[in-house]
Amino acid sequence: MKRIRSIPPITSTGSKIKNHSAPLSGLANISIGRYMSEIKKKNEDNDDQDFNIGKYSKSEFNKKTPEKHQSPCKDIEIKPIICDKSILKDKELKIVLEFSGFNFLQNSFKYLETTKSFFIPIEYKEDSYLTLTTSGDIFEYEINYKECNFNRYHRDEIYIPELLTIYDSSTMYATLKDNKIIISYRKK
Repeated sequence: MKRIRSIPPITSTGSKIKNHSAPLSGLANISIGRYMSEIKKKNEDNDDQDFNIGKYSKSEFNKKTPEKHQSPCKDIEIKPIICDKSILKDKELKIVLEFSGFNFLQNSFKYLETTKSFFIPIEYKEDSYLTLTTSGDIFEYEINYKECNFNRYHRDEIYIPELLTIYDSSTMYATLKDNKIIISYRKK
């Protein structure tokens, strides 16, 4: 019959620590409690010295990593874009647009011949432009990124059937007065 041992034998690491003190590196950190109890017994003989675990352990051991805090976003506050529209018909057709949610960075529109549209830089998101275009009987405005039509932030269109019959859509002209945009078309 085999006898079952109730106490496990001391391992090779444990016997080395028991026989002579080991430095606090490598595997000795695993049995730091046993090592520190031996030091405490030695220090009890010297009552003039206080026991301090800090001077026997490594400073990096079990050190908590500092938390990284993200800085708040520095972007300008993005407000929703709201547009009040009105259409006036007289000798000329006029569309009056009043926007809220961004500021104009210039006082006048530039005309882009290739797309037959007017644009103006605005303070909305980085490098944003308001673009006004008429195509047949549809007037549309867009808030684009960098003068291109690929990245739109906002877009809306107005259907005006009179642009095909009474007024000439190619005579479109845009002006900015008191933060109101006036788009005008002449009669045919």
